[in-house]
Amino acid sequence: MDAEKPTSEATTNAQATAIVTWGRMPSNLAALEKVKQPVLLVNGSNDVMAPTSMSFELFKHFQNAQLSLYPNSGHGALFQYNDLFVSQVDTFLDAAH
Repeated sequence: MDAEKPTSEATTNAQATAIVTWGRMPSNLAALEKVKQPVLLVNGSNDVMAPTSMSFELFKHFQNAQLSLYPNSGHGALFQYNDLFVSQVDTFLDAAH
């Protein structure tokens, strides 16, 4: 009930292109190295929308990052592993205080 309209293939392709292109730009990755606050990166082990390999690449460029890759999951990993995700977010936020 009251569901959103499905995302078009053109929109999905544009988003995927933006994600992959941004990560390939050295100036963008260099900018990440200036981020000093803690960063939590979460991804599925087989995410085709935000490629898992890009999460690892981002992780390498942050000064203070944690990376969680959830097994046998894609872009909705945080919903598949909701209890683990909430626990990790709680721990991450508690450590930031």
